[in-house]
Amino acid sequence: MSEVLAGRYELGESLGAGGMGRVVTARDRVLDRTVAVKLVPVEQARSADPALAARFVAEARTAARFAHRHVVTVYDAGESDGYLYIVSEFIDGTTLAHRLAERGPLNVDESVRIGEQLLSALGAAHEAGIVHRDVKPSNVLLDASGNVKLADFGIAKRLDDLEAALTAAGEFVGTPRYVAPEQAAGERATAASDLYAVGVVMYEMLSGEAPFDAETPMATLLAHRDAPVPDVRRVRPEVPAALAAAITTAMAKRPQDRFVSADEMRTAVATSSASIGADPTVAATVVPVAATTAYSSLDPLLVPPTQAFADDGRDTNAEPGAERRSGNQLWWWLAVAAILIGGIVVIAQAGGGDGAGGDGPKSGDSQPGNAGRGTSGAGTDDSSTPGSTASASTTPKTTAPPTAAPTAAPTAAPTTAPPTPPPTEAPATDPAPPLIPGLPADLDGLIDVLSADPSVIGVKGEDLLSKLEDVADKNGNDQYEAAGKTIEELDKWVEKGELDPGAAATIRSVLAVLAERGNANGNGKGNDKGNDDEGND
Repeated sequence: MSEVLAGRYELGESLGAGGMGRVVTARDRVLDRTVAVKLVPVEQARSADPALAARFVAEARTAARFAHRHVVTVYDAGESDGYLYIVSEFIDGTTLAHRLAERGPLNVDESVRIGEQLLSALGAAHEAGIVHRDVKPSNVLLDASGNVKLADFGIAKRLDDLEAALTAAGEFVGTPRYVAPEQAAGERATAASDLYAVGVVMYEMLSGEAPFDAETPMATLLAHRDAPVPDVRRVRPEVPAALAAAITTAMAKRPQDRFVSADEMRTAVATSSASIGADPTVAATVVPVAATTAYSSLDPLLVPPTQAFADDGRDTNAEPGAERRSGNQLWWWLAVAAILIGGIVVIAQAGGGDGAGGDGPKSGDSQPGNAGRGTSGAGTDDSSTPGSTASASTTPKTTAPPTAAPTAAPTAAPTTAPPTPPPTEAPATDPAPPLIPGLPADLDGLIDVLSADPSVIGVKGEDLLSKLEDVADKNGNDQYEAAGKTIEELDKWVEKGELDPGAAATIRSVLAVLAERGNANGNGKGNDKGNDDEGND
């Protein structure tokens, strides 16, 4: 007789298993339908996060209120028979990761269709205040009709994170091949992080390979942070310039340089297919991608040589200027930039394992400083070549004195040429990138990472974890002294080659803040116990 969960779900065949959890099919006795059930032993869950079970049902109810045609629906969740469980929609199909592994790159039309549906789901989620945080091909399910069902939202994602903490030995939460630069730096994921991941997924759909896939997870994270975004047309020349530009914009290093919303990106992706076969020289005015100026060289202490990113056959030895604002491949089409409004919602599913700028003409009429994304309504006309040519033809007719332009141009050129370079120096004000990606910049976060895998920072991981826990347990002047002593130990370990300098710098900055706070609280006698709240990070 089959095992029955919660007196309702007859558990069936396994769909997949992780280090501590598993996903199975089941028959819902009440509604007589096939569902997918994700199971995690409750004792193991509590050992990692005692508060998880208490939050679990409440969060599952919140997730179940959301619904979207391109998101796997959550039906039920709870605790029963020694398990935390999630019951979700069963998708009779495959994953995008499996499709790519079986068939290789997709055609442009199919890539655009999947991208649109994926962005529709994310737009609804973001409108509802939900960030996915782990968009990747294995979480993009394709039903029998080839339509997208995005999985692993909300409470299901919480279980995935929990399982990673227990079984993946400190592996970065999220998949390095698809993680945004800010996530790689240990910052909280936002809606913009999801859009970055969609850009990576679309690049992979079109090229058959991820844009950044280095020899180690840390090297891949650093590549997302520092390496220039490759143009997908180097691998797939027939990709429309507007679509390549949309991918580059989505993968901008700084979140503020990406699309404003999933709906804006969806519009750009949808309209890009209309540019197939169009003459790119008249399609639209082009502007540079500002994010390309924020790139920094890879940290030689943390990552192998840049050849580690060159195993896909792309030219990584292009001249340095090629990736700057003046480089043609880093210009994008204003025609695909438009803003729409958001929708609603999302949810969760049982998960499995894992599976840019377009060339454009340099235009003397383009205004990089003013022609950013989401500007005037011209974006609605840019996709039609006839519209742009018509406006071009009316301009000469209405400007009666054409001779004034030639005479003004020669005289203005010598005087205005020198001032034009300064605007391109704006990137000098960009903040320096984080010291090391993946390490959180707070004490609790560092302790969590080291608890999962002390070796993530080297041979002194266990010692450091013990010292950080000691710092966290203290208050006031005691915390100040403990933080100071730990900083001294960090310096000794670095000198002996026992600790990576980049990791030490990140940890030192966290401890320095605590030391200052503890010093301030402990200056007066008797303050140690009176300032418990301030002494704790």
